[in-house]
Amino acid sequence: DEVQTGQDGIMILKLEGSKQIHIAENTCLVISGLQWGEESEIANFNLKSGNVISVINEELGTHERYEVETPELIMAVRGTIVSVDCEFKTGYSKAVFFDGQGMINSKLNADTIEVLMGESAETDNGRIKRTDVEQLSLNNAERRFLFDDTYRSLLDDQDAEIISSRLEAILSKQAFIEEIRQTAAVYI
Repeated sequence: DEVQTGQDGIMILKLEGSKQIHIAENTCLVISGLQWGEESEIANFNLKSGNVISVINEELGTHERYEVETPELIMAVRGTIVSVDCEFKTGYSKAVFFDGQGMINSKLNADTIEVLMGESAETDNGRIKRTDVEQLSLNNAERRFLFDDTYRSLLDDQDAEIISSRLEAILSKQAFIEEIRQTAAVYI
């Protein structure tokens, strides 16, 4: 199945348990595989273009797998809030971890890196490079997800509260880093 949102469209796809995928405007997402059973739970998405934000509110068990693929990378998570971007024409891909952690594998070579809360990973000439929280810049979909009350009203109260509390951690980490940077500037 394929989901395509238009210029003003957004969609929240709620999955089994406490998993959600927020599909931004101008996004093409293929649902490659959904399998829910006693032996295994698998959610696999192929992002062709645009932005998705995955919210996994509890750590996945060893029999569970959640992956988002782009033309250049495969991102696997255990319990996190992560935003994935993909540019259609170039295949450039970026994953920003607002919470939790995950593994990023390049589809173009053998690169594999672990990405932690407050870090992002992006493709750069076929390689994966990591960016720390202090260099993080948000796209429009991420800003809306974090700060837009109208968008937040689409979520049920429990989901909105869980997401808000988890995002406060990354924002406080950014504020802490900025405070250290400002303090250091005074003494240097």
